[in-house]
Amino acid sequence: MKIIFLNKIHKLIDYFIDFIFFLRDVFLFKFLKKNSPRSYKVMLRLFYLTGGFSNDLINFFVSKKTFIKKCNSGILSRYSSEELLSYKNELNDCGYIILNNAIDLTEIDKLVNDFLKIDGFYLSDKNMSVKKEKLDINHPDSVKFYYNSQDIINNQHAQKILFDSSLINFAQLYLNSYPIIDNISAWWSFPSSSPDKNAAQWWHFDLERPKWLKFFFFLTDCTLENGAHCFVKGSHKNSGINWSLRKRGYERLSDQDINNFYPKTDIVDIVAKKGSLLIEDTRGLHKGRHLIKDNRFLIQLQYSSSSFGTIIDNFQMPKLNNDLLKVKNEFDYTYSLFKQ
Repeated sequence: MKIIFLNKIHKLIDYFIDFIFFLRDVFLFKFLKKNSPRSYKVMLRLFYLTGGFSNDLINFFVSKKTFIKKCNSGILSRYSSEELLSYKNELNDCGYIILNNAIDLTEIDKLVNDFLKIDGFYLSDKNMSVKKEKLDINHPDSVKFYYNSQDIINNQHAQKILFDSSLINFAQLYLNSYPIIDNISAWWSFPSSSPDKNAAQWWHFDLERPKWLKFFFFLTDCTLENGAHCFVKGSHKNSGINWSLRKRGYERLSDQDINNFYPKTDIVDIVAKKGSLLIEDTRGLHKGRHLIKDNRFLIQLQYSSSSFGTIIDNFQMPKLNNDLLKVKNEFDYTYSLFKQ
């Protein structure tokens, strides 16, 4: 009994010391623009404890408050200011929106053809390949095939998405801060007999930053049979994830776990035509359905309120044409993780 008590005291002391380091990192972040893995662990613990209120407080101190609006050309420029504000409000309420015909079909064909030529990595619960190899689209070796972020950045057609001022403007409208790109992904999904955890086909929430917004560009049709995206409406809000789920930590959750705490009307399957754009606050509970047939390919781009959180590597700035270089120069902070 005495040993158990001493262990608890020791644990409390460790938590207190971690919290002191966390406060130090939050204070120094404004100057150093980086934090320790230790403070990221504290950020996670605070989220489990507060349900998200701690994220708001952290975000207040580490985000860049300058709110800019200089140019607005690109994918979302077809929408009026009133429409974008309406979409932002819908995001606040539900946690996601879906926009049709975001990318022209001709541009999609170019992207798909390019990426079929790029080497990547297979991934599943049974296969975590470290060998870069070519995708066999007809006979894939795993449930998921993903690409290195730098290979995506270097692709000229993908650069039109990465250097799009209308996406930056919408991200800062939602985040209420100057956004920074910190996550760039692209992957194929293939059929399997059951959901795969490593392929994100079990329920989960993201928590790499205090606040962020993800853009999913569907380059194939997304149906119930080939990997529909699933989301729990409202679960992105503070206390939107039940304490019984949060206290388990950063782990995958089963369908039964979700069904135990949320009504069926809040658990949605998101299907989309090729070329659609899903914008989502992935602090909410989400997953991709495992595929029954065909395949699914998408590009994902994340805008965060700051780079505070999990440690990430810098990207290499690609060679850009004049139009894209203008966006980079106008929104230089957004690309501050891109190094020359």
